[in-house]
Amino acid sequence: MSIAAKVNLFTIAFILVTCSANFVITNGSTIASSLGTLLSVISLMLYKSPLYQAFLAHFNSLHFKKP
Repeated sequence: MSIAAKVNLFTIAFILVTCSANFVITNGSTIASSLGTLLSVISLMLYKSPLYQAFLAHFNSLHFKKP
């Protein structure tokens, strides 16, 4: 598996863990659950952003050039 694919999997796993933690924290304070929701939304926005996708494409082209 390429490094870019591992970075993508790590990002998706982080988003899923953050969303799951948000549901666990919901029984706690409202502030904690709001912060969990905010963190998961920010993570998803970063993952879907064109800048992050461009970074992955650039990283992939630098490290995996065909000889």
